[in-house]
Amino acid sequence: MNPTMAAEIDGIHVSFTGDEGAMLALGHHPAGRVIAVFLHLGDDLTVTAADLTPWITEEWAVFTEDPDPDYQWTATPAPEGAPGAMAVTILHA
Repeated sequence: MNPTMAAEIDGIHVSFTGDEGAMLALGHHPAGRVIAVFLHLGDDLTVTAADLTPWITEEWAVFTEDPDPDYQWTATPAPEGAPGAMAVTILHA
């Protein structure tokens, strides 16, 4: 499944995931670029790059359609190389 993201910022497809402010970007990106994207989408002027850095991880996930009509997809952690696994960068809430 090719997930629909909320925005494309600086060439990075990104979306909120969950209700607590967590975000997910498709792909693995240089730290400075992905932090800038998360800061832009998050829209909280009090949060700094230093605040986000410890909460960012590069992972792999498989996307499936979510049965809940309030969500378009679910990302399930998967090992690199698993069928359908995509590189993702996650800002954990």
